[in-house]
Amino acid sequence: PSFFQEGSAEHKGRRRRYKTPPFFKKELRSLEAEEGSSAFLQCELSKPGPSTVRWLKNGQHVINDPRCRVETTENGECTLVVKKLNSSDSGVYTCEVANKFGVTSYNGNITVVKTVQPVPAVQKPIFEIYVARADCSPNIGSKDSFILKEGQFVEVLDSVHPDRWLVRTKPTKTNPSRQGWLCPAYLEKKRKVSCTNITKPFLL
Repeated sequence: PSFFQEGSAEHKGRRRRYKTPPFFKKELRSLEAEEGSSAFLQCELSKPGPSTVRWLKNGQHVINDPRCRVETTENGECTLVVKKLNSSDSGVYTCEVANKFGVTSYNGNITVVKTVQPVPAVQKPIFEIYVARADCSPNIGSKDSFILKEGQFVEVLDSVHPDRWLVRTKPTKTNPSRQGWLCPAYLEKKRKVSCTNITKPFLL
């Protein structure tokens, strides 16, 4: 039974509310998604009932296929799912709902961004640490020379040549790091260190 008298203002207002186009209780939200992922656009009608729902992308009708799925529930929820996104899926998406009293639509954007690739790890050069077996004087290719004391640690920078290696000393407060060529017979191996820059002094 009706709670309003036929012809009353309340009765006319109630009838008028049911003779209007559908409108959205929950509107579309724009989103950003990575390539290869899935995007979900959803809106909800405030007035479920007999209506026709269709989705458009940049004004063109979206067809239901294995990659694009359109769903509408009895509660008025309208959902568009786009799988395996690629750059061509970016655009303006429209949910358009029509009944015999009119048409309502709302837009939302999908922005597809490239997947961030992990930066490959840079292989750091490995340098070997040796200790001098006896006092010696490395050849530095000039008149200047320096004395390597027994027990002093050096870093081997180049060991390609079997009879001479390029070594570098550890800097001290009074003496800077020095490098020169030395016969490997003067050296005893201790350990390896990883360095990001061969110009940096090694730490022991």
